[in-house]
Amino acid sequence: MSGIPGQFIPGYWWNQNRIINRFPANGAAPRVQETDLDMLVTAHPTYDDFWRARCAWERLPEIKVPLYSIGIWGKIDLHTRGNIDGFRRAKGPRKLQMRGPPNAWAANAEFNGVEVHEKVLMPFYDRFLKGKETEWDKRAPVEYFVRGANVFKTADTWPPAGVKYKSWFLNGLKTGSLTSLNDGGLSTEKPSGSESTSYAYPNPGWVTGVVGFGPSGPPNFDPVRRVLTFTTAPLEKDLEITGPIKLVLYASSTRTDTDFIIKLSEQFPQPGEERAKGLNPQSQLVTKGWLRASHRALDPKYSTEMEPYHSHTHPEPIKPGEVYKFEISIEPNAIRFKQGNRIRLEIVNGDSPITDVLWTHYYQPNKIGQDTLYHSARYPSELILPVME
Repeated sequence: MSGIPGQFIPGYWWNQNRIINRFPANGAAPRVQETDLDMLVTAHPTYDDFWRARCAWERLPEIKVPLYSIGIWGKIDLHTRGNIDGFRRAKGPRKLQMRGPPNAWAANAEFNGVEVHEKVLMPFYDRFLKGKETEWDKRAPVEYFVRGANVFKTADTWPPAGVKYKSWFLNGLKTGSLTSLNDGGLSTEKPSGSESTSYAYPNPGWVTGVVGFGPSGPPNFDPVRRVLTFTTAPLEKDLEITGPIKLVLYASSTRTDTDFIIKLSEQFPQPGEERAKGLNPQSQLVTKGWLRASHRALDPKYSTEMEPYHSHTHPEPIKPGEVYKFEISIEPNAIRFKQGNRIRLEIVNGDSPITDVLWTHYYQPNKIGQDTLYHSARYPSELILPVME
């Protein structure tokens, strides 16, 4: 999805599956999986004919069986985009439900309970496996949970009707609301100057991935202190977003390739005495986006104005010092940012098992250099949000 090699599928999920199959429960016969997924990923690092023959994504319109795509906003690292794409592109009877657990573990706990099976899945099974009349036919095509408001809403399409796309521009104005590498701003006002923000990497303060220690030192980690941030002023009223999110980023590098790992968070107000101590405010992660610079080429067949799809077929290095425009898809979401809170954009070229657990990306030893992000009149980097009015 991004061109940045991840650790979860080859490093954890696949190897765990091999162990489970080799030593199955309930006395089943052992099954040996000879495939070396790490080797295959290394041999086929781009979306070539090998992966195309094994990928269902391009053939989703051929699926005509009944489909109930149930996704979790908290599983942005895995399935969120796929849930929505599957619903929109398959051709059989189908509905979409996006639920509210904040992470994969909470989602598993919900799925292991009885309620979701009886109230959500059973009407679908009875309708299409037993031919019974159930409430399935009465459900809206789209049901989605709005975080922050803690309510389910319905729609006929995804994204829902009524969404207006609005831009927040990156700038170099200090917010004073947190401590990060730059403490930049995020505003609806388009920049008029010639500003930019640079950072060198690896940062000497990084301890585990891109996470460093807070002002009190170990073992108190601070996931924001050693990354770039661009933060709004406190919101004057609640702001609800629902749908696809995009970052248009103008950037250059001293290297021939670089990575962008993006996080969108809701930052909460902080007592003045904590800010005076240099502690960072509490926040909650909303969603993420990723892109390797050499994989910036868009696939015109599938890309739309708000949803860039990258082809990942022929990586093209960047020229050191040259400014490029990167269109980065951020995983869709539905959340109501509360009045008085701030919207925060975080940008850096890596992540950490402290913040991203299993879904981290490899940080190669040769990632040494400096990147510059531009937020000027000529290069107005902007975060585009789907605002519900």
